[in-house]
Amino acid sequence: MELQLKCPKCGSVIYSRRHSICGRCGEKLPESLMFDLITSKKVEDLIAQDKKRKEWESKFPGHATGGTGLASTE
Repeated sequence: MELQLKCPKCGSVIYSRRHSICGRCGEKLPESLMFDLITSKKVEDLIAQDKKRKEWESKFPGHATGGTGLASTE
């Protein structure tokens, strides 16, 4: 079973440990519920890489799914 972190004020599920306030009630979340700086940086880097990958896939659609990018000879 997966642990769900919740806002101590309103009990709402915390969906992102990168944000410092509760998305439902606006209460400042305790540091213990948030990512540390190193983990937060890693998450930001992964999001940036994913964004670049999606941009690349939109420019070269056949390559992202393992396609050869070559025209069919049929």
